[in-house]
Amino acid sequence: MTIRRISQIGIVVLTLFLAGNFTYADAKTRAEIRLVLQITIDGLRADLINRYENGFGKGGFQLLMEKGTHFTNAHYQYANTETIVGHTTLATGTFPSQHGMVGNVWFDREAGELAYNIEDPASPIIPTRKNESKVEQAVADALTDFDGIALAAASSRLSAQQTNPLLEQVRNNQHGSRSGDIYIIQEPYWFLFDKGPVAAMHGSPWRYDTHVPIFFMGPDIQSKTVHRRVYPVDVAPTIAAYLGMTPPGSAQGSLLEEVIP
Repeated sequence: MTIRRISQIGIVVLTLFLAGNFTYADAKTRAEIRLVLQITIDGLRADLINRYENGFGKGGFQLLMEKGTHFTNAHYQYANTETIVGHTTLATGTFPSQHGMVGNVWFDREAGELAYNIEDPASPIIPTRKNESKVEQAVADALTDFDGIALAAASSRLSAQQTNPLLEQVRNNQHGSRSGDIYIIQEPYWFLFDKGPVAAMHGSPWRYDTHVPIFFMGPDIQSKTVHRRVYPVDVAPTIAAYLGMTPPGSAQGSLLEEVIP
């Protein structure tokens, strides 16, 4: 395991590898809507909207900001903000602890090898082996002595540990069958990688990775800017309510009332 610190140039590039989301529905009236187009941009940090606003054309983001509902304070609530984790959360309204997409890659305990997120979706979830909690905790404690490590948490003891915002994000990311024995979080602007050089990385629980923009646009959706804190898990139940449908059964998000007339 190699721990490297991201340079100032790397921090700038890092902003291109985060996740943002906006939803657009086009129909004459809300009652006639049968299709919602959801576009997720892997590489869009929330602050980039304002940073580059002066360069927007008449369509695209400018159109969404003028005629749609723009949520400026949306934040992911789990620790690993990689691509597949965010996409699945947006589609299901649940945390990775429930939907199982804990990362782009995870360790298949039964096969003894890494599994990629798009491999054989029909395969059953693998059983969890018995964890040796004392060994896990000892390793986690030792890892915290390394420079660049903000948190090392033993999975078997997550429920017993005191709650703080960082641990809560880890719990929201922890899946019984797919998460590892120890969850490691690097300090801000550090990353864990065994190859290099790398210009940038994403997937941390820090604000520069979790803060994303959300837009809704369509019939009966008012043009407004909303600054209260919301979450990507709120997108799926909101789309369901907008269409008059039952939300996903395991959805953990809340209805964004600003979108629903």
